[in-house]
Amino acid sequence: MKINTKEYDNVKDLTIDEYVNKYKPHSRYKRYRTKNEERGLYCSNCNYHMVGEVEIFYNKNSYYTKCPKCDSIIYSNYIDDISYINVKISDYGDIIYNYIVFDVIGWKKLHYKLVYDKNKFINTKYKDIINYEEEKILRYNSSIYNNKIISIIISKSHIDILKSVYPYSGIDVLVKEIDPNAYTISLYYIIRYLSLWHHYPYVEQLLKSKYKKIIIDIIRTPSKESLLKRNFQNGTNLKQIIKIPLYIADDIIETTTDPLTYINEWRILLKETTISKDLYIQYTKLNINKEGVKKFKKIIKEKYHTVESLINYLERADIYQALEPNIALELLDDYIRMCKIAEVNPNVKTHSLRKAHDVMARIVQYVFSDEVVKKFDEVASYIKSFEYSNEHFRIIAPVNINDMVNEGRAMNNCIASYVELMAEKESYIMFLRKDKEKDTPYVDIAINPQTLMITQKYRKSNMLITDKKTLDFLQEYQDFLYSKLKQKAS
Repeated sequence: MKINTKEYDNVKDLTIDEYVNKYKPHSRYKRYRTKNEERGLYCSNCNYHMVGEVEIFYNKNSYYTKCPKCDSIIYSNYIDDISYINVKISDYGDIIYNYIVFDVIGWKKLHYKLVYDKNKFINTKYKDIINYEEEKILRYNSSIYNNKIISIIISKSHIDILKSVYPYSGIDVLVKEIDPNAYTISLYYIIRYLSLWHHYPYVEQLLKSKYKKIIIDIIRTPSKESLLKRNFQNGTNLKQIIKIPLYIADDIIETTTDPLTYINEWRILLKETTISKDLYIQYTKLNINKEGVKKFKKIIKEKYHTVESLINYLERADIYQALEPNIALELLDDYIRMCKIAEVNPNVKTHSLRKAHDVMARIVQYVFSDEVVKKFDEVASYIKSFEYSNEHFRIIAPVNINDMVNEGRAMNNCIASYVELMAEKESYIMFLRKDKEKDTPYVDIAINPQTLMITQKYRKSNMLITDKKTLDFLQEYQDFLYSKLKQKAS
């Protein structure tokens, strides 16, 4: 498609002095690095310009250098090769930018780039979309993305044009939600929302309702688009668009921080059964968390309980067994899983769930095939790389199944029943020790192999951790695991 670039051709080229004064008033003195890794220095105090390496100093967490001519302090943040961008929106609603780069000679204006072509976006997978460069789709790891061209700010005038071109998109509502105090928004979000809207027109209705945070969450986290497709559909009103009853969806949006996940769990659960509004209200009083919802759904799906019987059982366990509903679900799920391993029919309405759970844990620790042992040893060897320590604590991996059995006995828990989950890479188990008591069990940790998120962490007899120093270390360990995940992704 031909685009009128007259406006771009008339954009004034900036000299480096104009750029520094107009766009970087808080730090006028700069070192720079060009696209070809050539380095130099420009001092707007005395107009000194030098090409080549410069001496660097360090003071108070900041790097700086000095102008060789006037001795002015020059802070060391770079002017990168792509530094100034001018955004325009065509009469067709396409978004275009042209940008200016600095080479050793001075600032140069490069030709325009087509960033958003509405016709092409309709036939492109949303998750593959970031922006366009000369009609070629760029992926997430493109140099354009890394240099943050698409992170530039769109002004109110741009939004007004987009609103007139796409009058029923809700683009103006998006801006107000992301930045309620001013009409400024990242081009990155604009592109994502428009492409999302082209694929799923109903997002406009969601954005203009109490479900707006779902859309904003998806724009910020494109991987959640799959949850949007599973849980919403085209329709003329929210009742038709949302695939679960509104009394459930409304409660989820008002009471949870991750509504998409909860809506998805309930959509799956309601494939197997139904739940009345009164029964759902009874369920909400149990205050079941995200992991608990998954276990609740799993127990219903495997037909050990109906929705009503499980809600009633959890209420009784809370009153008569002093088991908080999330703990009861965890014990019941573990108990059923261990009964399957031992080939025993579970008593899912037991009046002493903890006792039944602990007895089955002792039986299961002796029931492992040679194949399970082999797989477990391989996984145990792999998660050795997840070990971590500081001056107070250390986290170690089990070496073999005997370590799991001995840990379970010492901690009075069902760790041994996790052997098969470890062998099948459904869960990783790590042991936390105090540094001065290296051989004494202290806390057992379960980790999700896909996300490397800590899903469980308990002291002896499944007691909660209350020590702040321990909790701080576990957060430090979680950050370590996330860094491992990033390394693996790269």
